[in-house]
Amino acid sequence: MARKCSTNARHPPTPPACPPRWSMSRTKGPAEAILELSRAQGRDLIVMASHGRRGLGRLLLGSQTAEVLSYTEIPVLVVR
Repeated sequence: MARKCSTNARHPPTPPACPPRWSMSRTKGPAEAILELSRAQGRDLIVMASHGRRGLGRLLLGSQTAEVLSYTEIPVLVVR
């Protein structure tokens, strides 16, 4: 059940039930690090952004979102 954010200054919004966790890896590529961390933490959803590139631009520039989508068994929500 989603929580509704309060706009009343006396009642600030409550923190999310599952706050995001941040991690950094200097030895792995971004997609590999995302996949490894999400599995290790037992996440049930990965949320990623997409720039909306299509066709040749996507192939030339590469896409971490596309790579994660290709190799994960965890559902991925892509936000454009």
